[in-house]
Amino acid sequence: MQIQTHSTPSISEGMVISHMRMLAPYTEKLQEALDDREYTLPEALLRTPFDTEVLEKIIKNTERFAGKTKTVLLVGIGGSYMGTCALYDALRGHMEHVQGTSAPKLVAFATVEPHVLKSITELLAKCSSAEEIVLIVISKSGTTTEPLANANILFSQFRERFGKESASNQTIVISGTDSPLIKSAKEQGMLTFDMPTHVGGRYSVFTAVGLVPLRILGLDIHAFLKGAQEAFTASTNTKKASGAAVLASFLFEAYLQGARVHELFMWNPELETLGKWYSQLLAESIGKERNDGTAVGFTPTIALGSTDLHSIGQLIFGGRNDRYTTFVSAPTAWESGNRFSSDSPFVLPVFEGKEDGMVTRAMYEGVRNAYTTHDLPFVSIELESISERELGAFMALQMTTILFLAQLFDVNAFDQPSVEKYKSEVRRLLT
Repeated sequence: MQIQTHSTPSISEGMVISHMRMLAPYTEKLQEALDDREYTLPEALLRTPFDTEVLEKIIKNTERFAGKTKTVLLVGIGGSYMGTCALYDALRGHMEHVQGTSAPKLVAFATVEPHVLKSITELLAKCSSAEEIVLIVISKSGTTTEPLANANILFSQFRERFGKESASNQTIVISGTDSPLIKSAKEQGMLTFDMPTHVGGRYSVFTAVGLVPLRILGLDIHAFLKGAQEAFTASTNTKKASGAAVLASFLFEAYLQGARVHELFMWNPELETLGKWYSQLLAESIGKERNDGTAVGFTPTIALGSTDLHSIGQLIFGGRNDRYTTFVSAPTAWESGNRFSSDSPFVLPVFEGKEDGMVTRAMYEGVRNAYTTHDLPFVSIELESISERELGAFMALQMTTILFLAQLFDVNAFDQPSVEKYKSEVRRLLT
């Protein structure tokens, strides 16, 4: 993974370096968190990809699903499901409808949608045995409205089709150690996994929350964790500036100079859900009041290159200069080996003799050049490939960046107090 920053006249590199120096003491704290085996610190989320005890338990207890599962029904909301979806869509789900793979399919439920839930009845009717389906329910508190509503209906349909015992055997619950949900699941004989108390949903993809469904889906969780381990270790190195500290410092200085939108410009369409995962990470972690009462935060947006250039290109280059852009790409995935045909009715002179990936690269470089010409700040992150290892490294890098950014903003990166405002209203209306 390569990181390249581009500043503008309004963003002083001296100020960026000053921000990075301010982060030095916190970097030492993050190093301590890497060794926090009891997860006493909220920063101990950095420890999660190194937790061999959890990994061994997951491998041992999910082995019985290997080779039999055809569909994983994933129930959660926010960080409890988004990380898994990001990996799945990047590695398999984007072109699933045309690739015809026999690997297990993922169906995620994050909102209560009756027509989608109803379609599960048809899916279950086509199954010859309960072992073809695995239902995974994730809720840290065990009381969140949306996942419990979906799980209630899905499990009822599962039970009606195959019986209570079979449905329970094929259901996995991941929740807080003492949550009412995990207690109920254990009483029903379901397989359960605990979530570390101080690791929030948006930071949980390297725990059972992400590893259990990814393992059952047949993805390489060892490579995924290896990438995360490397990124967390590099990001907490006190001897030299880490990529995470650089990214956080540039982003913070851009905010001080008026940037209020942070746009993730994904140059591979299969990475779109990864962008959504980051949007939640940024919004929930930074969008809040500081201790002095000042409200801060970025509005995260996602654009796809080159698809969205025709819809927002005018806004980017001709509208308000209030955005900071991070380009994310995997150039090796642009190459298919196909060459443009000169005798096709669909041909331009610039196509002659070129492979298809050259067009995407030209657009990518052209957009970045236009950003430079218009003095728009950006960062480029290029993945070596779209693989479990690179995706694990990217997600770990962004998590550490957010921790550093929260320090600069003087906000708590781990809570989300304002989310309760809508949840309490939902409970009131249902009551």
